[in-house]
Amino acid sequence: MTKSSFKELVLQSNSVPWNNNWANDRQPTYLQSTQYLDIARKLRVEALQKVKDFLQKLPNGVIKDDVTENPGYYTLEPRDYHGIKTKSIDTLIEELTTNKKDNRFLKGNESVQRKLKEYQAHGIDHPEKIGDYLRMQILFDNAQDLVLARHSLQFGNDLTITSQKDKLRRPDQICGHRSFMAHAEVQDEGSSLKFEIMLALYQAETFMADKTFRNSERTSYELGTKYAAEKGSLSTAYFAASSALAELRKISFYNLYAEIEGVNDLLDTDIDVNGICKHAEYVAEFNAVSASYILGKLPTVNKLFPDLLVEPRHH
Repeated sequence: MTKSSFKELVLQSNSVPWNNNWANDRQPTYLQSTQYLDIARKLRVEALQKVKDFLQKLPNGVIKDDVTENPGYYTLEPRDYHGIKTKSIDTLIEELTTNKKDNRFLKGNESVQRKLKEYQAHGIDHPEKIGDYLRMQILFDNAQDLVLARHSLQFGNDLTITSQKDKLRRPDQICGHRSFMAHAEVQDEGSSLKFEIMLALYQAETFMADKTFRNSERTSYELGTKYAAEKGSLSTAYFAASSALAELRKISFYNLYAEIEGVNDLLDTDIDVNGICKHAEYVAEFNAVSASYILGKLPTVNKLFPDLLVEPRHH
């Protein structure tokens, strides 16, 4: 791909609002979350067939399933991929057709419950707002293939998308992760569903620093919540530690993307990478020092770790 054609594809994609209809998109009918999951399971193979057709024009794309440990990778034809042997998408479709209890690509119940709580209004659940009961992740190794895939998804005919959230242009404000997400329609004679497609870079989705920081960040936050009622100082320290880890994760992602040619060229012009990273460094340092100071003031911790007591700096 030439630089001029790359730029042209970026300009055309950026003509669509970055979060076009994302907040207002809904499932086509109002059902309970368990019913949506049943439909997702029923239409999963049909959705995969549509994604396979989409990838005929993008042979470098790789579907990654959502298995936490040792995820599977699937391509049009089996091939070596970063030291892993992929399976063909046809084999995947055959496996899911044979074993309908297989949960790959389906949203887990815990995740559904978190989303229901997030979308709850006046005590009423809104399961129709959840757009990823069924979700597909497609990975690419470089910005050129990613840009072509985004453009094909936005303007092609293989999939009908109803909304998008383009974090290739505007990275996640909390962690700095970048991807292109869209809701697409799939249906058969009796059912219809909107499912999520995510386009992302292999380097980011296998980034070990992300997993390390995220797990520690969540653990610190959970501990802060646990001790909030009875041990205020300890709770505050854990929340500060969680915030520091979140900012470090953001910096790590920005550094990673800066090393991949062309990725920062996808950012909107008002995204100040240097400014974001400098602010993240300040917040991370402030919260890390604050957490150390608070923990050092606690009697038990202070006896065990006397060197932990460090006065927080005031900027």
